[in-house]
Amino acid sequence: MKVTVIFVRGDNTQLVDRVIAEVSHGDFCHTAIKILGGTLEALGMPDEGDKYPGVWLHAAGKYDNNPSAEFIEIDIPNMVEAEAEAIRLIGTPYGYTDCIRGGIYDLTGKQLPGNSITANCSETVTRVIRAGEFTVLPAVIPDDITPNDLRNALI
Repeated sequence: MKVTVIFVRGDNTQLVDRVIAEVSHGDFCHTAIKILGGTLEALGMPDEGDKYPGVWLHAAGKYDNNPSAEFIEIDIPNMVEAEAEAIRLIGTPYGYTDCIRGGIYDLTGKQLPGNSITANCSETVTRVIRAGEFTVLPAVIPDDITPNDLRNALI
């Protein structure tokens, strides 16, 4: 079954977006996935009525008309497990330090121990598609994967 992975380019006027682009060697600073009838994503700030920063399900068409968004469809062999992982992740707090780990990995090639307590955007998407038996960056722990890493692995 197909799912759509969404990649969003950063805003060059925002310091955080510029840092992400520079460190991860690309212009994508966010990723999300269309699953469970919506857009699953991890955000560092509450959005659309979220309780707190973290993993939440938003409107399915949230990025459809966004000129900064790129969409990549992939085939998920085990949608039941992918959806189960997506449901399990909903409400997980945002992983600010996961972003730092991804940057360290991109700059040095060194992986730092991850956790399952928090999740950032690319970690969330990676966990969902891996749970669905889609192999992506198998040698890298999800906490260390940046949006650009994930996009480059999918194209």
